[in-house]
Amino acid sequence: MFRTVFAKYLTTFMLILSFSFAILAASIGTLMLNYSDDEREQNLIRSADSLRSYLNDQFNGTTAGGFRDYVRRYQTVISRDIALLVDYAGAVTLLVVDDEGAIISSDHGALPFTLPEEVLVEVASAPMLKQS
Repeated sequence: MFRTVFAKYLTTFMLILSFSFAILAASIGTLMLNYSDDEREQNLIRSADSLRSYLNDQFNGTTAGGFRDYVRRYQTVISRDIALLVDYAGAVTLLVVDDEGAIISSDHGALPFTLPEEVLVEVASAPMLKQS
């Protein structure tokens, strides 16, 4: 198959070059995926932070007895606002929960579920979320 030394060198060079391009393509693909995942995560964090800030400002401007009462009173407006953020953030569901983990609002209205304690602890201890 290889008649000359030049053919052997050329074949070896082409194999090394092809292998290098494959590694380069894999590296660039991985970088793009990581960037995409990081950007989506930041987008979700910004959406959740915007919702938290908005609800906090609106709640402080009312005379509602408690946060749960405020959310029940303005459920349709809050659900609409959450739906706008969900449209911005993509295929996600934003949940508004009370301190006990009961879901009191989402883009689908109130849901009859309570988040497990370990989920609440994990979310509360997340370093990326700012507490207000």
